[in-house]
Amino acid sequence: EKLRDFKNRKLTYEEKKTKEIVKKSIFINKNLSKNHKLKKEDLIALRPLKNGIPIQDIDKILGKKINKKIYKLYQLQFKDVIWKKKE
Repeated sequence: EKLRDFKNRKLTYEEKKTKEIVKKSIFINKNLSKNHKLKKEDLIALRPLKNGIPIQDIDKILGKKINKKIYKLYQLQFKDVIWKKKE
């Protein structure tokens, strides 16, 4: 019963900040040109998560193009990816 209570408790402000730091997000591991199609070899998982794409969302961006030139160790964000518009 104590375990159930632990899972359902709310995180403190400090715990939320720590969670952002320890979670990993997607970074670029080499210089890429505009309109480059993202492949697994182009990406690396690093800390922190803050403002980046969580590593569990990697399948959402694989095969997508980027909308600008990106340099090595840049933290990829959803706004950097070209999303095809629905017609």
